[in-house]
Amino acid sequence: MSPSLSDSLNALLQEQYKQCWSYLPLTGGEKYIAKIRVSYRPDGSLAGQPALLNPPSDPSLRGLAESALRAVRRCNPLRIPAQYQPYYDQWKDWVVGFDPEILN
Repeated sequence: MSPSLSDSLNALLQEQYKQCWSYLPLTGGEKYIAKIRVSYRPDGSLAGQPALLNPPSDPSLRGLAESALRAVRRCNPLRIPAQYQPYYDQWKDWVVGFDPEILN
């Protein structure tokens, strides 16, 4: 999969997760982007439980991380366009970043 196709898939995934993600915005503090490893089946459904790769050290950010995990579960299954199917081996395990500044 080309870098531009990979970028467009990432944008597509984030747009779908944005529809399922609700969280309470934080003011100040450190910037935190929850990184979730997701395993997909070819039809876009979850092949396993999503995993948080970078648990926050600040307890006040745990809710944001948990809300990102809930969003992945809530959006199951995702709509993966046919153009990405030939590259399934490259996107079956994907890391999605949940950045409150981008996905709001």
